[in-house]
Amino acid sequence: MKKLKTIYIAAISFAVLFAIVIYGIAAENLTETIMINMSFIWVPMIVFGASGLVFINKKRPVLLSILWSIFSFFLMIVFFSIIWPLL
Repeated sequence: MKKLKTIYIAAISFAVLFAIVIYGIAAENLTETIMINMSFIWVPMIVFGASGLVFINKKRPVLLSILWSIFSFFLMIVFFSIIWPLL
């Protein structure tokens, strides 16, 4: 369990650092489309890490974390293809 916790925290940390670089440091040099496309990388990673920490004591925490990450990916597709254009 300790190794899994380390992996989940590392995933969250990497994703947060990735988002900070995109939106805090490189935002002036990136288009909005590129930043949106890059969110498909860091958001599922945060979901993977957070859901992994939530499900760490369940029977198959890695599988549940991966499924939640995939689900978040598809939710983002729905959001950016249906809701985002309406804003």
